[in-house]
Amino acid sequence: MREKNNDTMKDSLRLLLRSSENKFISEVLPPPSDDGGTKMVSTVSRFFQNSLQELISIIDETNPHWIRCVKPHSAKKPRMFRGSEVMNQLRC
Repeated sequence: MREKNNDTMKDSLRLLLRSSENKFISEVLPPPSDDGGTKMVSTVSRFFQNSLQELISIIDETNPHWIRCVKPHSAKKPRMFRGSEVMNQLRC
C-alpha cells in the first residue's frame, strides 16, 4: 500500500464512531485496544487489508452465484426489446 495510507487510526475517531446511535456506524470499527502499546499500530492501510482479507475468506467459504445484468437494448428508451442484443450479451 502507499505510504500516504500509513496514517494511524486515532482512538478518538474509533470512540466517536462507536458512540453513534446508528448500529451499523457503531460497529464499523473495533474498539481501541488498551494493551499498553504492545500491539502493532493500527493504520488505515492495515485496517483496509484486514477487512479485505476477511471478505476474501468469507467468499472462499461460500459458493457465490453471480447475477449478470442484461440490457434489453442500447437505445435507453422504455418499452423496447431487441432479442439479438440480448442473445449477444448472453453468449459472452
